[in-house]
Amino acid sequence: MGKLGVALVIIALIGLMITPALVARASMQATTCKYYFIIYGQDWCPHCQNMERFVIENYGARCLEFRDLDVPRWKQNFTMVVDELNSKFKVPTQAAFPLTGILENGKLRAILQGEITSKQVIEYLVKKADKEGPEWITVYTNGLYEIKPDDVILHAFEPEHPGNSLGTPISSQGSNNSGAGAQAKTRNNAYIAAGLVVIIAGIAVSAYLARH
Repeated sequence: MGKLGVALVIIALIGLMITPALVARASMQATTCKYYFIIYGQDWCPHCQNMERFVIENYGARCLEFRDLDVPRWKQNFTMVVDELNSKFKVPTQAAFPLTGILENGKLRAILQGEITSKQVIEYLVKKADKEGPEWITVYTNGLYEIKPDDVILHAFEPEHPGNSLGTPISSQGSNNSGAGAQAKTRNNAYIAAGLVVIIAGIAVSAYLARH
């Protein structure tokens, strides 16, 4: 076997080493977000920035939506949630941000107001809601409350682009499977296919050179 054949064999071996790593990466990126966070805030707000940074560092950027209150529909959602909590559920919520919804398996499990950068607190809020039942959520703002939220609040915390990573969406409107989750899956499949092509091509050319 000539030098070219040896080089191609080396390429094939590299492909064999790279492909498992690509498969592992694809599997990791396709895993479900443990929690999904929807933050209502503004870019200039340091507490909002800290909350956003905390979520990205601990749960990943794909498990977060930051909704800027300069956008009219997000401001309207934020106002509706605050009004509903105050008037209907008697939760003394202020018109202050960040206001964060925490989803588990596509379902709203907790709402917290203010900068809460503690994984222990996040776990506590979700688990407390779980103990009450699937229809309940925990609200943490000027105290701790358990409520059964109405459609207004559920709609306000419905993910925009959950992809395939969140399970069942909150409402019956369905999820957008062209979102980040689906795009990541397509990209990872392309990486794996490219690795396999390198392997097959290297083996085929090496076998041809070995016979001649």
